[in-house]
This record gives sequence, structure tokens and C-alpha cells, in this order.
Amino acid sequence: MVPVPTPEHGSYNDTGSPDSVAEEEIKNFRPGITKREDVLFMYGDPSLRMEEDRYFVYCWDGIQGYLVGVIFPFTVMIPIPAAVPYMKTNLLCLEFADDNKLKRIDNLDSVELMPSCPEFIKGERPEILQNWLRLE
Repeated sequence: MVPVPTPEHGSYNDTGSPDSVAEEEIKNFRPGITKREDVLFMYGDPSLRMEEDRYFVYCWDGIQGYLVGVIFPFTVMIPIPAAVPYMKTNLLCLEFADDNKLKRIDNLDSVELMPSCPEFIKGERPEILQNWLRLE
């Protein structure tokens, strides 16, 4: 099979977070101005809340490309073209200060393999998120 990258499109989400957050929307968040309530109003409950709502993480999976090839089923000797999507897990991470205003925001993007959103919610914390939480 051959990988065919595409611009990220479509999304899959069964975590309660938005299906995606556009880069333009992220630019509207202003540290020191945007309040926690504003974020909750726009996007609802985050996929993950930590340290008494100091941290919010929104998670969604988007299609980043396809693996394209030909398969030969055992029962039929006719080649069948196949295209299987491969996903990219997105993490929008927000930290709030004691006054409930946004302190920092990052849309984590990494070539590191991350668990899909449902696995992430169940407790798998990718290294990229652990590193982000240590920054201050």
C-alpha cells in the first residue's frame, strides 16, 4: 500500500469535544482576556479536565491521508482497489490562571504516534501532552 497524504479533512469524535477546532478560531483566544466560560460556551465540555479545571484538553481525530493499494481476497482471485484512511489525533491544550483567564494555548501537532481520542480519554497520555503540562 502507498500512503497518499491529503490536507486534514473530515473528523471523528465520540468524546464529547468538538469535531475540530479551526486554526482561525484558535487565533481568537487571547491569553489574559479569554475566560474559561467563553471556551466552555464555544466548545462545550473538554475531553479532559485536570487540576480542578486549570487545564482543558480538547481531542479530535482527523483524516490526514489514505493508504491506497490493491488487495487480493482469498476467495476471489480478482484484485480489488482499496483506500484506507489514516488518522491524526489533535490535542488543543489550554491552561487557565487563577482568575479564570486563559494563560496559554497550544494546538499540539506531532509526528509522534498518539492514541486515538477514545484511547486518550481512557487514560493513555502521549508524551507530547506530558511535556506540555511540564512547561510553565
